[in-house]
Amino acid sequence: MPNQTMESYWLQELEEPLPRLELPYDKMPDRSRSDKGSVVATKVGRERMERADAYVQQQQADIHTLLLSCQFVLLHKLTGDRDIIIGIESENDDLFSESRPDRLGLPIRINLHEGICFSALLRQVAEKCSLGFRNSHFLFEELAPTLNIRQAGLEDAQYSSMYRSTDSSLSPNIADNSTLPLILQFCLDNHEAQLQLIYDPSLFRAETIEVYMRYYLHIVDQVLDQPQLDLASIGLLSEQEIEASLLASSAPRTDNDTNRLMAHEQFERQASLSPDAPALIFEHKTITYRELNAHANRLARTLRADGVAPDDIVVLMADRSPDLLIGLLAVLKAGAAYLAIDPTFPEERKQFMLEDSGCRYLLLQKALQGDIDAERIWYLDEDTSYHEDERDLEPVSGMNNLAYIIYTSGSTGRPKGIMIEHRGLAHFFDGFAAQLPLHPGQRILGLATVSFDIFIVETLLPLSLGMTIVLASEAEKNDPSRLSVLLTKERIDVLQLTPSRYKWWSAQTGATEAFSSLSLLMIGAEPLTPSIWQSLKACLSPSARLFNLYGPTETTVWASAQEVTEEQHPITIGNGLAGTPFLVMNTDGQLQPDGVPGELYIGGPGLGRGYMNRPDLTEAAFVSHPYRMGKKLYRTGDIVRRLQSGEFIYIGRRDFQVKIRGFRIEMGEIEQVLLRYPGIRETILHTVPIAGQDELALCAYIVAEEQPEAGTLRQYLASQLPAYMIPSYMMSLEAIPLTPTGKADRKSLPDPVKHPEWLLQDFTAGSEQDSEPHNEQEAILFAVWEKLLGHRAFHRNQPFFDAGGSSIMIIRVCSQLEQEGWKLKVEDMFRNQTIASTAPLMKRTASEHQEWSLFSGTIEGKVELIGAQQSYLAKALSGTSGRGYDYSIVYRPEGFDERLLALALGRVMEQHDALRIGFFPKGDEVVQYNQGMFTPVFKFEHSEPLKELPIISYMEGLMEGADRRRSKFSDWRLEAHWCKGEAGDYLALMGDPLVMDATSWNILLEDLGSAYQQAAASTDIRLTAKTNSFQLYAQLMKEQETKLSGQHQIDGLHHAAIHRYTVSLGTSSSEMLLSSFTDANDEWFAENILAHILLQAIAEKHRDELAHIRLDGRLVPMPGLNYSRTIGRMDQTLAVALNQYAFEPDRPIQEFGVEDDRSSAEEGIITESPRLLIRMDKLAVSIPGWDAIRHYRQPAGHYEIEASFGRLESELYIAFDYANSEDSAKIRLLADRALGLVQDVASWYK
Repeated sequence: MPNQTMESYWLQELEEPLPRLELPYDKMPDRSRSDKGSVVATKVGRERMERADAYVQQQQADIHTLLLSCQFVLLHKLTGDRDIIIGIESENDDLFSESRPDRLGLPIRINLHEGICFSALLRQVAEKCSLGFRNSHFLFEELAPTLNIRQAGLEDAQYSSMYRSTDSSLSPNIADNSTLPLILQFCLDNHEAQLQLIYDPSLFRAETIEVYMRYYLHIVDQVLDQPQLDLASIGLLSEQEIEASLLASSAPRTDNDTNRLMAHEQFERQASLSPDAPALIFEHKTITYRELNAHANRLARTLRADGVAPDDIVVLMADRSPDLLIGLLAVLKAGAAYLAIDPTFPEERKQFMLEDSGCRYLLLQKALQGDIDAERIWYLDEDTSYHEDERDLEPVSGMNNLAYIIYTSGSTGRPKGIMIEHRGLAHFFDGFAAQLPLHPGQRILGLATVSFDIFIVETLLPLSLGMTIVLASEAEKNDPSRLSVLLTKERIDVLQLTPSRYKWWSAQTGATEAFSSLSLLMIGAEPLTPSIWQSLKACLSPSARLFNLYGPTETTVWASAQEVTEEQHPITIGNGLAGTPFLVMNTDGQLQPDGVPGELYIGGPGLGRGYMNRPDLTEAAFVSHPYRMGKKLYRTGDIVRRLQSGEFIYIGRRDFQVKIRGFRIEMGEIEQVLLRYPGIRETILHTVPIAGQDELALCAYIVAEEQPEAGTLRQYLASQLPAYMIPSYMMSLEAIPLTPTGKADRKSLPDPVKHPEWLLQDFTAGSEQDSEPHNEQEAILFAVWEKLLGHRAFHRNQPFFDAGGSSIMIIRVCSQLEQEGWKLKVEDMFRNQTIASTAPLMKRTASEHQEWSLFSGTIEGKVELIGAQQSYLAKALSGTSGRGYDYSIVYRPEGFDERLLALALGRVMEQHDALRIGFFPKGDEVVQYNQGMFTPVFKFEHSEPLKELPIISYMEGLMEGADRRRSKFSDWRLEAHWCKGEAGDYLALMGDPLVMDATSWNILLEDLGSAYQQAAASTDIRLTAKTNSFQLYAQLMKEQETKLSGQHQIDGLHHAAIHRYTVSLGTSSSEMLLSSFTDANDEWFAENILAHILLQAIAEKHRDELAHIRLDGRLVPMPGLNYSRTIGRMDQTLAVALNQYAFEPDRPIQEFGVEDDRSSAEEGIITESPRLLIRMDKLAVSIPGWDAIRHYRQPAGHYEIEASFGRLESELYIAFDYANSEDSAKIRLLADRALGLVQDVASWYK
């Protein structure tokens, strides 16, 4: 029965799980590699060989056992693995080639346990080799099926290294049949010993193997010198190499604090250099450096007068508003440290942070106080908190004092408060500003939450550099569409994101188009994958720069920043900022060589003071520098390897700390909270990939006496943990799977997507009917959820997150609904996560309940030219090419059908007579005619986008090029350019301003969207009933003499406006104007108020001048006539004497017009043609079936200043076009005054 004994030995020796050696390859493994290896050889040397012979005789071993033992040590040091298999083979023993034709050798498995000394390892290797040889006659092809070992290629091999011995260094097949990555061969030829490393050149570079040979010989020398040396003390590097590596790991730096300023002092310096520069923009309000500094100084004086001193902690709690920045600066100026608490945190977590920090001082907005109490409380929103003295305070704190406390997740179930000093913050500011292209005047978006330390990069850092912060509101930061509008509207230059935040943003179709205007994007807190980098590259302009950021909170925000370029491969995290030491060490605390993975330790001035009230954790994490007496290093827990270039590659975590959506999470903390829930006996947290996404989600596996109800358990977790720490999935198991050693076997945990039957259920469903939809909207939601979640194990009362959803998937649900003709707001789904509660909030995007009628005939014949068209025709006659057309770009996620689009366009052209007008020169004049449908009346083209350009930029260029090529009297009033994108189609519409005003664009897009939907449904296209024709309007206007005459001559008296300044009215003011007046009898109510605001702002600065107001002619009462659905150029010009104007927003603007410009001369007004124009255009409406993403209207071209307003998504803006670039400061003052008037009006109408 010898074979049974041998089989039993090998089954025990190769018991699962078999180790897989992960050598640090230079290149990725490739299945197509050949069996031909390469060789690096070196002579052992007589002296070393004599010492080795003496040593093995003393140990009663042989040279091969010594060399093989050293090979085990080398592989352990290179990989960190302790369970290692090496194949051994001898050229003199033919049984190996007979029993193992693939020449993988006899497997020797050794466990290099902690504390083992080399002599003990040598004996263990000798014993294993002896047993292996005694059982080596068993054929491995018989054993392989039992062990499920397939030895056909690199990926399937269970060991990656071999030891060989041979009598000849000149063996012709020395590198043949090299099926393993690394083979050590010992050759003894004519009494001269040689070592050879045979390697796979598709995996390693020759220079890497040469270094490995050096490491190997260094190991041999160490054990020969000290045979009892323990494994932890054996190193790869010599003392000289260690010193060189330490010097290379940190560049020279200056630690002299005397020349450094603290963060608030750097802000004060900027406030003195540029006091009137904008420091903060929030919604409608702009705060200058002078104003922000004054507010912070006044509050700081109050804090200091009430006893706040250095190293005191002031808890700061405010919503996203200027109060947050004022409070933060005030605490630092007072000399204390701030602890910012996110108001959205659960009450229990807030209470823990207050108690753990020993809170004595509380600075907050009054509405947020609740039951919180403290020794001293100040309210950010009360005037009594602000001292009257607004001068800078004398500094009382220094670099050694605390700047802030920030709490992160803790593995024991308690969050950890990390203490950061001013020295670390100043060091970070200096290093970061030197590494990245940041400079005064840039605008950065404030997006991060205050409880995330990268909030500092968006607030304190830009204030130290003279930049402008555009702070996103709570509503804006949770809506990708609104953020995209904010990027464009506020002309953001700099943006900081986590990869998860980017994926959330990009899940909204077209949302990242706004990234094309960025000059700098910073991304960090999670690994930057190649797929995200490729996606980002497609969004950014070619000139934009992208930096990959890395850094634990304990080392002050970011510790490194590396620019990512096309040439860089692989993506790295760079190296330490401003000489910050980055050291890679193994589990024994030894410095790792370049290319060898290990744990990253960080040193330098950026190190925090430690964890508040946790000396045990501080001692474990902030350790003594093993090579620099008196210095400290922070153990990051991150596994990295250093490249020869000095940059570092991030590999992963050494523990079970993870990052979800950029937030660092200790899964142990969540486990501790779960174990406190009644009935839960065991729990384990694990990360699972989200299907179809480069993202991880948390899954909680629970063993309970009785299965808890999902909704109740989730509510409990929400009361204990922040939202980002609540698991996306919760599964009920009978037992946690274990490995043979009794540890939790995470690899065997079930996938929640593949096994939805084990997900915790919501028992409030009530009946089987809840598993089926109750109406059409619910049926649509059921289908969308199933498509995105990948399963149907949910019901109508189950929260989306309980079913396995995520925040990114919520965006995709809303986007998918839009593609199917329904609108559901993202914030509505976040608040109401069940199908039953969100279905009633869905709205059809198609227009309903309108008055429909069949087309009633075309209008043909001559059309009178009216005053509104004269200036545009004069421009055409005097120029050489295009007249400047207006254009809109619309987006349809599901794409266009070319035939249906052409049909819809034709139907719209048939409906609207003005779109068929032709212009014909006759002598010195131009006449216009309504043409019939027998002539070509519109241009429709299909274009292929250029891959190197963002599609929106390409289409804008297409429109501008088409305009330049157009003749003065082009046949086309409307051009349509259709372009296919990767995630939907884009349609650019170019309209002739001779026949289209703002209201005409609304009508065109509404009718085109409706016509396309009806064509797609194969129904007769019925458009909203026609109103009176533009032809009739022009005739009546020609006959009528009215004070709204547009005949004033304005030719060539002024330069055309070529510069533009745009500013948002902000969310609240926009909602007031768009929502509060929906019940007003006057449908132009909001537009009338905005025109008054612009007119008043201009009148205050230009009191003795005349201004023009261009408004829609549909406002002119014409008894018995209706032009509400008529396309045409109907705007008219009203002259207003500014010294006679009174700010009365309730009155129609046209009531302030004078008879004509000549009469105003008698009133003492300058008789020159007006330099000022206010445009009162109809605000854009929501277009059924279309996403309007760009709209551009040409300035009138004859005024030095043109003021207008408009709507982008849900927000209103005002814009000033002006001719002289030197007037930019005046224009900004006009805009600021207009914003102030908006606030006045808002207060009146509340």
